Amino acid sequence: MPVTDEDTCARIGRGDASAVSELLERDHAVADLLFRASSAQSVGDGALKSAWATLIEDIRSGLVTGCLRAALLERVIFALDDRGEFDTARTPALPGRGAFLAADDRWAGWWADEPVPWPEGAEPTPAQVLTVLRRIPLSLRVLLVVRDVAHLPAAQAERIVNRPSDRQAPALEAARDAYVAYVDEEVARGCGPRT
Repeated sequence: MPVTDEDTCARIGRGDASAVSELLERDHAVADLLFRASSAQSVGDGALKSAWATLIEDIRSGLVTGCLRAALLERVIFALDDRGEFDTARTPALPGRGAFLAADDRWAGWWADEPVPWPEGAEPTPAQVLTVLRRIPLSLRVLLVVRDVAHLPAAQAERIVNRPSDRQAPALEAARDAYVAYVDEEVARGCGPRT
């Protein structure tokens, strides 16, 4: 029987350190990606540590009982914003591929639950993924990570991305288009191995 977020919250509330460890193991990677993609700071992770500490404190206080991943990512954004590390620098306009990928585009559907494999030799390294993400305007970048990496449904993403669920789809498509266009540029440059 799978462990639910409610079970995890109850265990953390009882002081079960193993529940905290399990939560870290499950969700730290996506929180770290959101932090690194969103923060203008290139070193240090004080905001990320602060977000984790706040989440655990809020669970123990009974303020968080639902989706823990959504609660964590929301606290990452709040911690970055509080510390002035939330990147609000202007970014270039999005590439001109249109709002939606054509059905025959080789990247179409890459975000699906069962995505098609990346073309051989074209899978970007983690560093390249981060470079590409940081080229996307901040609000779209956060939306892309929250929806497509963290796999949060639109309703759970609302507070994090500050966008109602019924207004997320066009923005998400634009972010996906920008991501794949920028990845194509990285691949074309031949920057480093893709393993």
